[in-house]
Amino acid sequence: MRLETGVPGFDEMLGGGLPSGRLTVVAGEPGSGIHLLIYNLVWNALEGGLSVLYFALESPPAEMVKIGEELGKEVERAREEGRLKIMDGFSVRTGIAVAAVGEYLDGVEPRRFWEVIRMNEPDLVVVDSTYPVHGSDPEAMAKTVAVLKASAMHMEIPVVTGDPVEVLDVPGVNMVDVLLRMEVHDLNGVMVSALTPLKLVPPTLPRFRVPVTVSPEGDVIVHTDRVLDVHEGEIRDADSYVVEELGGVPAEVAEEVADSDFLEDLDVDLDLDDLEDID
Repeated sequence: MRLETGVPGFDEMLGGGLPSGRLTVVAGEPGSGIHLLIYNLVWNALEGGLSVLYFALESPPAEMVKIGEELGKEVERAREEGRLKIMDGFSVRTGIAVAAVGEYLDGVEPRRFWEVIRMNEPDLVVVDSTYPVHGSDPEAMAKTVAVLKASAMHMEIPVVTGDPVEVLDVPGVNMVDVLLRMEVHDLNGVMVSALTPLKLVPPTLPRFRVPVTVSPEGDVIVHTDRVLDVHEGEIRDADSYVVEELGGVPAEVAEEVADSDFLEDLDVDLDLDDLEDID
């Protein structure tokens, strides 16, 4: 069972959406757009009528709310209706209370994730970053991942975290179910954001670097019908890339990539020509 995120192309990359009962980790470089992707997951779930439990550990929770409201995502309305629960671990961890948004998380440690998740029973759990909890400590990382995975399995819901790219160097990261990397590349003088799946469920799903853009409305778009070929310094058609570079891929997988239709009404060529650095 999967939860559709509403992020164009993202669900297709994951094989239909975020897998329930699994832990998905997106590790991103600064400026890659990772924060906006994580925010999109929250906003879209709320717009779909789902309940979301959001842990703000790395950034002030007011940031997600403020940006969402500016983009017309009606985040405050969801809070008032009780569908959005925000746990503020940022203020507790840093001692900096930027704005009174959400509840203070009394204790930024792995066990608190399970306690709060079990108490709220949300449809989706999103953690802006678990890195403040474990840092580069392999044992702490393994414990954090174990707690989040157990929470996802027990509640039969998706759990997603957005972490700095440094998390990929911590041994415990290999325990996660779904792992993606978000990065920025200089393509002929233009900074291009890209998303690369490193580990998927099932593992037979196609994995290659896909360009990412953001619409004027703040919607993240994952262009799964394109491949960012950093070696050749160009953006290629995914179908031809699968045939030419991944000849051993099963036919059904190649067909899944080629059949992307989420951008039917979008001028992809114009959009990709206008790619800019995403904050």
